[in-house]
Amino acid sequence: HPVTFGDMIFSGHSNTALCLALTWHTYYKWVPAQVNVIKTTVWCFALLACLLLVVTKVHYTLDVVLAVYFTVSVWSAYHRLAIEVNLGHRFISVWWVDAFLIYPVMEFLELPLEGETITPNEKRRDEMNLFELQIMGMHLDDEDEIRIKKGRAAAKRRRGNVEEKKEN
Repeated sequence: HPVTFGDMIFSGHSNTALCLALTWHTYYKWVPAQVNVIKTTVWCFALLACLLLVVTKVHYTLDVVLAVYFTVSVWSAYHRLAIEVNLGHRFISVWWVDAFLIYPVMEFLELPLEGETITPNEKRRDEMNLFELQIMGMHLDDEDEIRIKKGRAAAKRRRGNVEEKKEN
């Protein structure tokens, strides 16, 4: 009698697939194209893994849905807090759990390793990924929007040239 549908209320398999996709999505360099093929492929594999867990009856649908919710929520919360800690921000009105547990743990996790030196950022703004921009306290501005639009227009022109060559 095969065992199916383990009662595991939270899918660790989905969590792992989504963490890998989120890591790739967050830390992979931004490319000036309408669609980033590598990121899209990674997300397709992660979502396919989640779907196959349900289809093969390894997990209930609720297990996978909760894993998606918890993984994205924890990922976002950690990175928002890491950015705040790196920028030196502390909220004045915090619970004692935050003040005596969460912030010290985050500061510890974000410390450089022993012997590791922090080198000043020498990357140009257009070489940074979104997380690096956030850590530096930068936001997308008009120049970024223009660069994104130019990149998308260039990609569209390249696709148009390729399609014209195929027709000829």
